[in-house]
Amino acid sequence: MSLARFQLAYSPRRPLPPCEGPKLLPFKRHKGNIHFLKLLSSSPRLDGSEGAEGGHSYVFKVRIGKKKYALKVFKFFSVEQERSSVFPTDRVKASDEIITYHSDPFYAECRAYGKLQTHEQQQQEQRTRDERRQHREHPHRLAVPCYGYLYLPAEQYGEIFSEQFGIRDWDWPEEDEDKSWREKPPFRALVKELVESKEAIVNAEEMERDLHELRNLGIYPVDLYARNYLDGKLVDFSSAMISPHWWLDSLRPLRRQRVLDEELLLFREMIREAQTDS
Repeated sequence: MSLARFQLAYSPRRPLPPCEGPKLLPFKRHKGNIHFLKLLSSSPRLDGSEGAEGGHSYVFKVRIGKKKYALKVFKFFSVEQERSSVFPTDRVKASDEIITYHSDPFYAECRAYGKLQTHEQQQQEQRTRDERRQHREHPHRLAVPCYGYLYLPAEQYGEIFSEQFGIRDWDWPEEDEDKSWREKPPFRALVKELVESKEAIVNAEEMERDLHELRNLGIYPVDLYARNYLDGKLVDFSSAMISPHWWLDSLRPLRRQRVLDEELLLFREMIREAQTDS
């Protein structure tokens, strides 16, 4: 890839994803290096060896400037695998670009947080002065806040992930697999508020109200398990479907409703399991 094409494809200023619908702005407070303090999410390797494997991503506790954040760094996405995972009866005429921008976990989170930020701005504009002050003092969020996205040069951060944390599984595109760090595409990341609490389920009634409000906004989290909540707030939208969505919008009304009902059933099962264990 030529330098000009690289800069066009990975411009750090453009809202993402570059398609119609909600978009997320870049993180603007990034100056200098990111200090990686701890790997927050990992799972044991299947072969029992040392290191870390993740699902869609890896989450780190980091320091940027004087503040600590949770930095979610995403694996790469294969549109071919996404197409092959869809049942034949669900095949629709969607371009590779649209499937990627809607279904790639990184872009799915960009769209979810972009829609949440737009919603918050609209709510803020409608509040009175007293309501704004009260919201600043006691903010209610539908999810753990995200402050924007970052591109991390592989040449600068690849060896940190590999040597410091034992992370080598990034699902690189085949054409990039054997390239040097200098030649590989940048890592894609989201900067989120750091939540130190390990408790997932807090105030089940409020959590369900938040979920319904997310769904009213056209954000369907799908992957509703306790591991994706911290302190009663969603931290993961990597499997979310955000309206408009290429697959969800292709379904007939009855099937679409069944899919959306399954999400609510999954949430309520999560709450029941948490209450049983407590």
